[in-house]
Amino acid sequence: MMLDDRVRGIAGVGSRTIAPTKATARRSSGALYVGCVEIRKARLDDAEMVAEVQRGAFGDRGVVVAALVDDLRGNAKSGEGLSLVAARDGRVVGHVMFSRALLDAPARLVEVQILSPVGVRPAV
Repeated sequence: MMLDDRVRGIAGVGSRTIAPTKATARRSSGALYVGCVEIRKARLDDAEMVAEVQRGAFGDRGVVVAALVDDLRGNAKSGEGLSLVAARDGRVVGHVMFSRALLDAPARLVEVQILSPVGVRPAV
């Protein structure tokens, strides 16, 4: 299967479609629950599971991405970024990070948040 075929399948284009589902969300103790998935801020004890997710999600480049997450983790702790995990049955299955960056706009540098990296455990 070519990458284009997989992308079309994910997007619901072509012969394979994704059936819409109705997700119910609820909040509890600082976390958001969508179905059986808990979405919350990453904790220090999530670090190894987050690294596993990134290594699996990015294949050959996974080690590099996991190291990048480790480097950027300090920004999230200092309030200059945000690190979120998706957990199912106590196991991290997804990770997303917002990181502080400067955009070189024509008039001045503008502080922005970059959504990167995003990883999902392949078996999910």
